[in-house]
Amino acid sequence: MTVKRNPSEGSISGARFGRIPAILALIGLFGLGAPSWTAEPMPATIDSDVASAAKPWTNLDLNNDPNLIRFAIVSDNAGGPRAGIFGEAVAKINLLQPEFVMSIGDFIEGYENTREQLDAQWDGFMRDVNNFEMPFFFVPGNHDNGKPLWAEIYRRRFGAEYYHFVYKNVLFLCLSTNDGPENNTGISQNQVDYVARVLERRKDVRWTLVFQHKPLWNDQGNEGWAKIAALLKGRKCTAFAGHTHNYLRQEKDGISFITLATTGGGSALRGPAYGEFDQIAWVTLTDEGPRVANLLMDGILDKDVRTEAEAKDYGLFRAGRAVTATSILADPPAFASGKSTLRIKNPTNAPLRMKVLSESQPGVRVEPGSVSAVVPGMGELVTELQVSAGEPIPIAQAQPVVLHWEAFLDRSDNTPSTRFAGEVRVTVDSPMEIPKRDSAPSIDGSLEDWSDLPFQVDQPGEVWHNPPGWRGPWDGSFRFGVAHDDEFIYVAVRATDDQPCFDGWKYWEDFALVWVDGRADGQGDPKTSIFTLMAGPRLSEEQKEEFSEGQAPETVRTASRATESGFEAEFAIPLSYLKDRQGGDWKEARLNVGFSDYDSGDAREGVTLLYWRPQWTSPTSAPQSGIFRRADKN
Repeated sequence: MTVKRNPSEGSISGARFGRIPAILALIGLFGLGAPSWTAEPMPATIDSDVASAAKPWTNLDLNNDPNLIRFAIVSDNAGGPRAGIFGEAVAKINLLQPEFVMSIGDFIEGYENTREQLDAQWDGFMRDVNNFEMPFFFVPGNHDNGKPLWAEIYRRRFGAEYYHFVYKNVLFLCLSTNDGPENNTGISQNQVDYVARVLERRKDVRWTLVFQHKPLWNDQGNEGWAKIAALLKGRKCTAFAGHTHNYLRQEKDGISFITLATTGGGSALRGPAYGEFDQIAWVTLTDEGPRVANLLMDGILDKDVRTEAEAKDYGLFRAGRAVTATSILADPPAFASGKSTLRIKNPTNAPLRMKVLSESQPGVRVEPGSVSAVVPGMGELVTELQVSAGEPIPIAQAQPVVLHWEAFLDRSDNTPSTRFAGEVRVTVDSPMEIPKRDSAPSIDGSLEDWSDLPFQVDQPGEVWHNPPGWRGPWDGSFRFGVAHDDEFIYVAVRATDDQPCFDGWKYWEDFALVWVDGRADGQGDPKTSIFTLMAGPRLSEEQKEEFSEGQAPETVRTASRATESGFEAEFAIPLSYLKDRQGGDWKEARLNVGFSDYDSGDAREGVTLLYWRPQWTSPTSAPQSGIFRRADKN
């Protein structure tokens, strides 16, 4: 599009804005007529070759109403500014391509007493602003015009401290909240009179948007704002402010008030629940009013968010192999102490800043309990962890030690660090005996004929598929027992769940599963020796067939029933399967037991699988984990 413009048309003093003067003329900021321009219009319809009655779209009512206005708002950049954030916001707004950008003040830190110092701050800020690819509208904050000298410099650079413009029959009213005596907090009578004249002249706009720095609607004693609020009463109006560095939406007297968080200003950044985050507000003005989308700065990512080179460099993290720890092999029947080797590999050329914190069951101590280190590029850190129990713990009751880790690749160009995080679970393993039963249990889902379920799983050996979905033992835990007779190995599972769910679709429901490896000492073909069994109160045979792994023998039996606090499940595994793979008799079976936990009240988290021991394909799985041996073969 070619825009022809008279050089005498207005511009904003002290700033180089590229296309801004022409656009300001278009919106009528200076009261001038629209400039002459010519452009070849692009077709506003969709031309498709789909001729069938059914169409691969919902409709062709394109969301291209010419009356829509799409603009962005940036918030405070002062009060303890964090270098680089505002410049990053400029780049990310350029990705979004709004029509223009509004602001609510506190652009510079201020609080200097000489023109040279203040001009240096403004020059630095304008270096970022001049990178905008669309117009930027200034609204002063107390750091910008809060003292007479500051206000003088602000007016020299930007002209008016308060002003308005109309665009697509929407009034944009930009106010100064440091318009009191000596530029203290307040709104002068002159500004009130100005607003009154504007509102009187612009009675027929379809919406009024107010932009100011301080949310004076929360200051009951501010007479200037009270007068403006009275003038706004009855209008379709939304007001934006900042200053508090704390997001808040309010509704008063039919007006929607939105106080924004920060765009680089001082903040603890504790998150939306605290109202503390760096943001860009994206506003779409419709006939029904503005729709506001608060975009977190960290959530706006360009096309290079993950490049091929980074995918290669970070592959160990994604595969769960950058941070590992060995399991502890203990002598039965109880665990007293043992060692685990924590190994941290840095697969990149940059230094890796690491932090590891341990979590253990009551009575268990880990030394060191935390690890903080910087691992050099392509380097490795190896640390021995001593795990000890104050009193011996039966191995069936020993819970894994959880190592919570965070890793950061810091950058020298002031761009955000790359963060990785995860958990490593250190299990206590030992070959276990399978007790022999005098009589077979009834495989009916009821565990009344099981006297003991010794294995308690409060802390899983692996939380798979969706780790954030499991909130802790109160969310889901289970116990299980293992026994055998002359024909079967039996596994019984009792799951406790805060939200039992048995009416799901596919695998979106609660059930138990057992992995079985029929080989002895891992000898033989795993493809023909490993299978899974699933059992849940409402789990259909079709579901089991669809999601089970391997080929289970036809004579397996499963059953499950719901209980008040969760469910129970039973499994019978024919010994003939083990004998076929162990040379005519059997001496052991390798088992892993899991619990699929799905909470319908928290469905967005999906299904979480809690495994007693790490899956056998996991980098943290130990060859000795889950070995159950018959007593007379030890």
